[in-house]
Amino acid sequence: MKTEEELNQEKSLAFYSASVNAYYTTKFEYDKSLSSLSAGGVGLLFTLLTTVGVDSAASLVLYMAAMVCLLACIVSVLVIFNENAKLIVNMVSSDNVNNSKINFLDKLSKYSFGLAAIFIVLISAGVAIDSLIVKKEENKMSINIKGIRNSVDGAQLLKPNQNQQTEQKSVSGVEALKPAAKPTQSQQSQAPATKKD
Repeated sequence: MKTEEELNQEKSLAFYSASVNAYYTTKFEYDKSLSSLSAGGVGLLFTLLTTVGVDSAASLVLYMAAMVCLLACIVSVLVIFNENAKLIVNMVSSDNVNNSKINFLDKLSKYSFGLAAIFIVLISAGVAIDSLIVKKEENKMSINIKGIRNSVDGAQLLKPNQNQQTEQKSVSGVEALKPAAKPTQSQQSQAPATKKD
Protein backbone atom coordinates (compact mmCIF):
# COMPACT_ATOMS: atom_id res chain seq x y z
CA MET A 1 0.00 0.00 0.00
CA LYS A 2 1.17 3.55 -0.88
CA THR A 3 1.92 6.04 1.76
CA GLU A 4 0.27 9.43 1.87
CA GLU A 5 3.49 11.08 0.72
CA GLU A 6 3.67 8.87 -2.39
CA LEU A 7 0.00 9.65 -3.16
CA ASN A 8 0.69 13.36 -2.85
CA GLN A 9 3.69 13.05 -5.20
CA GLU A 10 1.56 11.21 -7.78
CA LYS A 11 -1.18 13.84 -7.47
CA SER A 12 1.40 16.57 -7.79
CA LEU A 13 2.92 14.91 -10.86
CA ALA A 14 -0.52 14.41 -12.45
CA PHE A 15 -1.43 18.04 -11.72
CA TYR A 16 1.86 19.26 -13.20
CA SER A 17 1.36 17.09 -16.30
CA ALA A 18 -2.20 18.37 -16.78
CA SER A 19 -1.04 21.97 -16.25
CA VAL A 20 1.74 21.67 -18.84
CA ASN A 21 -0.66 20.05 -21.30
CA ALA A 22 -3.23 22.81 -20.72
CA TYR A 23 -0.53 25.46 -21.17
CA TYR A 24 0.60 24.05 -24.52
CA THR A 25 -2.96 23.53 -25.69
CA THR A 26 -3.90 27.10 -24.76
CA LYS A 27 -0.86 28.57 -26.50
CA PHE A 28 -1.39 26.51 -29.65
CA GLU A 29 -5.11 27.31 -29.75
CA TYR A 30 -4.34 30.99 -29.29
CA ASP A 31 -1.99 30.92 -32.27
CA LYS A 32 -4.50 28.95 -34.34
CA SER A 33 -7.22 31.45 -33.47
CA LEU A 34 -5.01 34.37 -34.51
CA SER A 35 -4.25 32.76 -37.86
CA SER A 36 -7.92 31.91 -38.48
CA LEU A 37 -9.14 35.38 -37.53
CA SER A 38 -6.40 36.98 -39.66
CA ALA A 39 -7.41 34.92 -42.68
CA GLY A 40 -11.04 35.92 -42.07
CA GLY A 41 -9.95 39.56 -41.83
CA VAL A 42 -8.22 39.31 -45.21
CA GLY A 43 -11.45 37.92 -46.66
CA LEU A 44 -13.44 40.74 -45.08
CA LEU A 45 -11.11 43.34 -46.55
CA PHE A 46 -11.34 41.84 -50.04
CA THR A 47 -15.13 41.77 -49.73
CA LEU A 48 -15.23 45.42 -48.71
CA LEU A 49 -12.86 46.34 -51.53
CA THR A 50 -14.98 44.61 -54.17
CA THR A 51 -18.40 45.72 -52.91
CA VAL A 52 -17.74 49.21 -51.58
CA GLY A 53 -14.48 50.16 -53.24
CA VAL A 54 -12.00 52.85 -52.33
CA ASP A 55 -13.15 56.45 -52.45
CA SER A 56 -10.11 58.27 -51.04
CA ALA A 57 -6.38 57.96 -50.55
CA ALA A 58 -6.86 57.70 -46.78
CA SER A 59 -9.14 54.69 -47.10
CA LEU A 60 -6.67 53.07 -49.51
CA VAL A 61 -3.89 53.55 -46.93
CA LEU A 62 -6.11 51.99 -44.24
CA TYR A 63 -6.91 49.01 -46.47
CA MET A 64 -3.25 48.44 -47.28
CA ALA A 65 -2.11 48.85 -43.66
CA ALA A 66 -4.75 46.40 -42.42
CA MET A 67 -3.83 43.90 -45.13
CA VAL A 68 -0.10 44.11 -44.33
CA CYS A 69 -0.77 43.67 -40.59
CA LEU A 70 -3.01 40.65 -41.17
CA LEU A 71 -0.51 39.03 -43.50
CA ALA A 72 2.30 39.70 -40.99
CA CYS A 73 0.22 38.00 -38.32
CA ILE A 74 -0.46 34.96 -40.50
CA VAL A 75 3.20 34.59 -41.49
CA SER A 76 4.48 35.03 -37.94
CA VAL A 77 2.02 32.42 -36.60
CA LEU A 78 3.12 29.95 -39.27
CA VAL A 79 6.77 30.53 -38.34
CA ILE A 80 5.83 30.13 -34.65
CA PHE A 81 4.37 26.68 -35.38
CA ASN A 82 7.61 25.65 -37.06
CA GLU A 83 9.77 27.09 -34.28
CA ASN A 84 7.60 25.42 -31.60
CA ALA A 85 8.41 22.03 -33.08
CA LYS A 86 12.14 22.84 -33.02
CA LEU A 87 11.87 24.11 -29.45
CA ILE A 88 10.18 20.91 -28.24
CA VAL A 89 12.91 18.79 -29.87
CA ASN A 90 15.60 20.98 -28.24
CA MET A 91 13.91 20.72 -24.83
CA VAL A 92 13.86 16.93 -25.00
CA SER A 93 17.39 16.48 -26.35
CA SER A 94 19.31 19.16 -24.42
CA ASP A 95 19.08 21.72 -21.67
CA ASN A 96 20.17 24.56 -23.98
CA VAL A 97 16.85 26.13 -25.01
CA ASN A 98 16.63 29.54 -26.66
CA ASN A 99 13.10 30.75 -27.35
CA SER A 100 13.81 34.44 -27.95
CA LYS A 101 12.80 34.09 -31.63
CA ILE A 102 9.46 32.59 -30.61
CA ASN A 103 8.91 35.36 -28.07
CA PHE A 104 9.59 38.01 -30.74
CA LEU A 105 7.26 36.31 -33.24
CA ASP A 106 4.60 35.93 -30.56
CA LYS A 107 4.67 39.67 -29.84
CA LEU A 108 4.71 40.46 -33.55
CA SER A 109 1.62 38.33 -34.19
CA LYS A 110 -0.28 39.92 -31.28
CA TYR A 111 0.59 43.51 -32.16
CA SER A 112 0.05 43.12 -35.89
CA PHE A 113 -3.34 41.51 -35.29
CA GLY A 114 -4.30 44.29 -32.86
CA LEU A 115 -3.28 47.00 -35.34
CA ALA A 116 -5.16 45.26 -38.12
CA ALA A 117 -8.28 45.15 -35.94
CA ILE A 118 -8.00 48.90 -35.32
CA PHE A 119 -7.57 49.59 -39.06
CA ILE A 120 -10.58 47.40 -39.91
CA VAL A 121 -12.72 49.27 -37.36
CA LEU A 122 -11.66 52.58 -38.93
CA ILE A 123 -12.43 51.25 -42.43
CA SER A 124 -15.84 50.00 -41.30
CA ALA A 125 -16.64 53.32 -39.65
CA GLY A 126 -15.69 55.14 -42.86
CA VAL A 127 -17.88 52.84 -44.96
CA ALA A 128 -20.81 53.32 -42.56
CA ILE A 129 -20.46 57.11 -42.62
CA ASP A 130 -20.23 57.14 -46.43
CA SER A 131 -23.36 55.00 -46.78
CA LEU A 132 -25.22 57.29 -44.36
CA ILE A 133 -24.24 60.36 -46.38
CA VAL A 134 -25.27 58.65 -49.63
CA LYS A 135 -28.66 57.68 -48.17
CA LYS A 136 -29.30 61.26 -47.04
CA GLU A 137 -28.44 62.56 -50.52
CA GLU A 138 -30.69 59.94 -52.14
CA ASN A 139 -33.57 60.95 -49.86
CA LYS A 140 -33.10 64.61 -50.82
CA MET A 141 -33.03 63.66 -54.50
CA SER A 142 -36.19 61.55 -54.22
CA ILE A 143 -38.01 64.40 -52.43
CA ASN A 144 -36.95 66.81 -55.21
CA ILE A 145 -38.05 64.36 -57.90
CA LYS A 146 -41.46 63.91 -56.23
CA GLY A 147 -41.88 67.68 -56.10
CA ILE A 148 -41.02 67.99 -59.80
CA ARG A 149 -43.47 65.21 -60.65
CA ASN A 150 -46.26 66.96 -58.76
CA SER A 151 -45.55 70.31 -60.39
CA VAL A 152 -45.69 68.92 -63.91
CA ASP A 153 -48.51 66.49 -63.29
CA GLY A 154 -50.75 66.35 -66.32
CA ALA A 155 -47.98 67.23 -68.74
CA GLN A 156 -48.45 63.83 -70.31
CA LEU A 157 -51.74 65.16 -71.72
CA LEU A 158 -49.67 67.33 -74.03
CA LYS A 159 -48.40 64.32 -75.95
CA PRO A 160 -49.54 64.39 -79.61
CA ASN A 161 -51.37 61.07 -79.55
CA GLN A 162 -53.31 61.91 -76.43
CA ASN A 163 -54.18 65.40 -77.70
CA GLN A 164 -55.86 64.02 -80.78
CA GLN A 165 -58.02 61.71 -78.71
CA THR A 166 -58.81 64.52 -76.29
CA GLU A 167 -59.75 66.89 -79.12
CA GLN A 168 -62.00 64.31 -80.71
CA LYS A 169 -63.80 63.72 -77.46
CA SER A 170 -64.04 67.36 -76.43
CA VAL A 171 -65.27 68.74 -79.77
CA SER A 172 -67.44 65.89 -80.92
CA GLY A 173 -70.75 67.20 -82.22
CA VAL A 174 -69.31 70.59 -83.09
CA GLU A 175 -70.44 70.15 -86.70
CA ALA A 176 -74.02 70.62 -85.54
CA LEU A 177 -73.13 74.21 -84.66
CA LYS A 178 -72.06 74.91 -88.20
CA PRO A 179 -74.32 77.59 -89.79
CA ALA A 180 -76.54 76.45 -92.58
CA ALA A 181 -75.04 77.19 -95.95
CA LYS A 182 -76.76 79.85 -98.07
CA PRO A 183 -78.17 78.32 -101.19
CA THR A 184 -76.31 79.25 -104.30
CA GLN A 185 -78.05 80.52 -107.44
CA SER A 186 -77.94 77.17 -109.11
CA GLN A 187 -79.58 75.62 -106.05
CA GLN A 188 -82.26 78.37 -106.11
CA SER A 189 -83.07 77.92 -109.78
CA GLN A 190 -83.49 74.20 -109.35
CA ALA A 191 -85.79 74.60 -106.41
CA PRO A 192 -89.48 74.60 -107.43
CA ALA A 193 -91.12 77.93 -107.18
CA THR A 194 -93.83 78.16 -104.62
CA LYS A 195 -97.07 79.81 -105.51
CA LYS A 196 -98.17 82.78 -103.65
CA ASP A 197 -101.86 83.07 -103.15
